[in-house]
Amino acid sequence: MLISVSMNRSLPATLLSQIAVEHQAVLKECHTAALLPRLFADSTHQVWSCLYGYDSEELNCVLKVCSVEGVRHSPFWQAMQQLFSFDFAHEMGRYGLVYQHVKSMTPLKIPRLIAAGSANKVNQSGFLLTEFVDGKVIEPNKIGVPHIEQLAHHLAALHQSTQIVFGPLYAPQLSIDLWGDALAKTLKDLSRAQNIDLRIADDIIRQIASLEIDAFYPIMPDLRWDQFLVTDDGVLNLIDLDGLVWGPRELELVLIEYLLDPSQLDVFKAVYTRSHVMPDLDSVRDVYRLLLFVMNVLGESDLEKWMGHPVRFK
Repeated sequence: MLISVSMNRSLPATLLSQIAVEHQAVLKECHTAALLPRLFADSTHQVWSCLYGYDSEELNCVLKVCSVEGVRHSPFWQAMQQLFSFDFAHEMGRYGLVYQHVKSMTPLKIPRLIAAGSANKVNQSGFLLTEFVDGKVIEPNKIGVPHIEQLAHHLAALHQSTQIVFGPLYAPQLSIDLWGDALAKTLKDLSRAQNIDLRIADDIIRQIASLEIDAFYPIMPDLRWDQFLVTDDGVLNLIDLDGLVWGPRELELVLIEYLLDPSQLDVFKAVYTRSHVMPDLDSVRDVYRLLLFVMNVLGESDLEKWMGHPVRFK
C-alpha cells in the first residue's frame, strides 16, 4: 500500500529519536521534508526528500531511513544477514566506502553521499543522505537498447574485480571454502520459515555439493530496474547501492534472466562478453533461483512458476 506524500518543515521528532544521538545534529539540518510513497508494501525503508545545507550550498537530497526491526522481518535482509554476514541497519555508517568503491568501478553515475549513520541499538534506525538525482524510473515497456547496453557495461565493469572472500562490499571476511555450507544452511532455514515444500528444496540444495566457486565479484542480489533512474538524455543513474556484496557473479546473471526478454538478453550478452567469458549457468541455475525466491527479490510467491521461468542464457 502506498503512503501519501506529507510535507514538514523539518523531520519529525519521532523519526529523529530513532537515530543515534551522535547523528541527530546532521539530520536536524534537513528541512522542507516530504515523506515519499513506498514502492512496495514490504519496503523496509522510509524515504524522504528534503533540502540540506552542505558546503555553503543548499542541496536537494534524499534521506533513506532503515530500522533494525524492519531489516529483521525482511526475507531479503534475513538472507543477506545469514549468507553474507550483512547487518544493514547496523552498518549503514560504513557506506562511504561503498559509494567510493562503486564510483571507482562503474561507468554509471551514482549520487553523492552526503552523510550516513548506523543504528547502534536494536530500537534504532540507520540512514543514508544522498544528493537528489533528477530522473525517472524506467517503465518496462520503455526499456531500450541503450539502457540494456549501459546495464551490461555496468555489470561487466564491476565483474572486473575479484576476491576470494565473500560478504558485504565494505568488509568481505568469509573464506571461499565456507560458501557451500553457508548457502545450504541459508536455503534450508529460509525454506522452512516460508513453508516451502522441503522435498523440492532438498533436491535443489543437494546440488550445492557440485558447485565450483573460484572467486567472488561485486554483485547486487536484488538488482531491479527501479534501482536506476534515467535522465532525459537516456543516461542511467544507479541510485540504490544498499545490497552490494562480494558474491558469485552467476547469482546476478541468473537474476538477469528474469529481468530481460530474449532479444534484450542478446544485447546484454553481446556487450558483456566483450570483456568476460559467460559462465555456464546450467549447474547453478536452480540453486540460485531458489535463493532469489526465498529472498523475495522480485516478489513472486509461486515457486513452481518461478523455477519454471524460461532459460535465457544458453
